[in-house]
Amino acid sequence: VIAAADSTQTTVMLDGARFFAISGVTVTGGTFGVSATRGAMGSLTNCDVSGATNTGAIASYSSTLEINNCTIHNNANGATAANAASLIITNSTVQNNTGYGLIATRSAHLRVGQDRGGNLVVRPVTVTANGASGIVITESSAAVVVGGSVNSNAANGIFVGRGSSGQIGIGSNNLLGAVAVQSNGTGIYVEGGNATILGSTIQLNAADGVQVIHGGSARIGINNTGTGSVATTISDN
Repeated sequence: VIAAADSTQTTVMLDGARFFAISGVTVTGGTFGVSATRGAMGSLTNCDVSGATNTGAIASYSSTLEINNCTIHNNANGATAANAASLIITNSTVQNNTGYGLIATRSAHLRVGQDRGGNLVVRPVTVTANGASGIVITESSAAVVVGGSVNSNAANGIFVGRGSSGQIGIGSNNLLGAVAVQSNGTGIYVEGGNATILGSTIQLNAADGVQVIHGGSARIGINNTGTGSVATTISDN
């Protein structure tokens, strides 16, 4: 267990560190639980991250953080990629954070449910019961979400906005993996960004299943080249 001695500081700070690996650790408290910044690169595996007053795990300023088989819970926000950083999360659960579950912001990249190598294997992630949106892709960022479930989040299941791109149900190398977007406020909310939604189920959301507004665009059930379609279900919203 690594617990923050000072709640106003980051619990584990990796500043420019290369090829770090953190495994089998419980990280609690701090402003950030685990922070990879200024070109840091490494992985977080078989860990539990909770109690951060800002974000459980963050990659920022051109860093790369891979999260696998972890639980990220009861933080202000779950995990974030910011400022041209990359966050790859697989086989994990992000739940019960008071704000957002997963965030990509300010020209960052988020990959959910597929590994960094782009292998054609779905490695599902559950994003559930967060106090705001489940997944947020914003401010000229990009994300792919394949497999798993985005459910029971108070606001949007998945938000794509402000010049960002979200690929939902299709990943790198055309990996197809249905996403269940269920029982959120709005299922998928596209505002001034663009989304491709393939092979997924969007149902039982309190407001709209899919909402596209303010200059946003979406392809639903058809791939980006317009050459193929994959059955997509939007029902009971």
